Amino acid sequence: MLKKQRCKCLAGIVVIATLVLGCSGNELGETGSKTTAAKPLAVNVFTIKRETKFTKSLTYFAKLSPSRQSRIRFRQTGTVSTVLKNVGDTADEGEILAELDLTELKSQQEELQQSITNFEQGIQNPPTSRTVPLNDLRGQLKRVEQELVLGTIVAPYDCIVSSINVNSGDIVSPQSLAFQVVENAPAIVEADLPMTIANNLSVGQSVWVTVESQALQATIKSKSPTVSTVGNKRLTLEITDGEENTTATSVGQTVKIEFLTEENAEGFWVPKSALIGKSDGLWAILVVEAPETEQETESSIVSQRLAKIVSMDRDLVFISAELSDGEAVIADGTHRIVPGQQVIATDKTSSLAESVGGNVQ
Repeated sequence: MLKKQRCKCLAGIVVIATLVLGCSGNELGETGSKTTAAKPLAVNVFTIKRETKFTKSLTYFAKLSPSRQSRIRFRQTGTVSTVLKNVGDTADEGEILAELDLTELKSQQEELQQSITNFEQGIQNPPTSRTVPLNDLRGQLKRVEQELVLGTIVAPYDCIVSSINVNSGDIVSPQSLAFQVVENAPAIVEADLPMTIANNLSVGQSVWVTVESQALQATIKSKSPTVSTVGNKRLTLEITDGEENTTATSVGQTVKIEFLTEENAEGFWVPKSALIGKSDGLWAILVVEAPETEQETESSIVSQRLAKIVSMDRDLVFISAELSDGEAVIADGTHRIVPGQQVIATDKTSSLAESVGGNVQ
C-alpha cells in the first residue's frame, strides 16, 4: 500500500515537471524566433564631381618689416636729464624724445638774449655805433642754440619707439645708442618669390597676405630687376588693408603669402576626412551605392575604392580614382564603417568647402 502511494507521488511530480518544461520550452521557442535586425548607420556623404583641372596653393613666408627704422644717438657728450617717451609710445616728427642736462646752456641763452635786447634798446635811444659788439652777441647766441639742439633728441618722422637704451642720469657720448624707432606707417613685406610667380606680378598690383591668421591686402611697391642665386626675385609689398598704421606695431611677425596655380589633371575634390590609409601605403575612400528604391528610409550598401592623392589644400584633397560624377563619398567617420555595411546617407555637400583661397596666378 505504501509503495503504491509513493509511486503515485512520483508520477505526479513527473507530470508537473513535464508541464513546466513544456511551457518554458514554448516561451523560449517563441522568444528565440523573434530576431532584431541591426539598424543601418547614419552617415554624411559628399557628392563628387569630376574635374579636368585643379587649383594648387603655393605658400611662401616672409617677415613684416617697418617702412623705415632708425637708431638715434645724442650728438654731444653730457648727462641725460629727461627721457620723455616709453617703449611703444608714438611721437610726431620733431617731437622731443630726450634731453641732456642743458641748464648751463639755457642760462647762457637767456643772458645773451637779454643783452641783445638791452643793446638794441641802447642803439635806438640814443643812436650809437655799436654794430660789431651786437653782431658778436648774436654769434654767441647762435652757437649756444646749436649746442642746445645737439643736446636734444627729436623724432626724425612720425614714429613708434621700439627700444630705449638710456635713463635719466646716464652719461652719454655721440657713440651711445639712445633710441630705436620705427615709422608709424603701413608696414612692408620683402618677399623672395620664384620667377614663375614674380614674373606674373607687376608694381601696383594687389595681393593678399596673412598676418596672425588675418587676411590683409597689400600692394606691390617695387620689384627687383635682378635674380638671386636660387632663382628668386625680391618684391616689396606695402600693407594697405586694415586700420591706419596698425601693422606698424606688428613688425617682426611672420607673413604668409599664398598663390593659386591651375594644373591640368582629371580627378575629384573630396574632404581629407574621407580618406582611409591602407597598410600598403595606398589610400581608399568609401562610396555609398544608390538604394534600389527611392524611399528616404531605404538603406544603402558601402563599397570601397582605391584612390591616389594628386594634391592637398587645407581640408580638401584632389584624388584620382575609379569614380563617376554624382557618386556619394562618405565624408567623415570612416573608422566606424566597413565595406558591405548598410547605411542611411545624408548629403552634406553644401556644408563643405568648395574652393581654396589665395592670389590667383
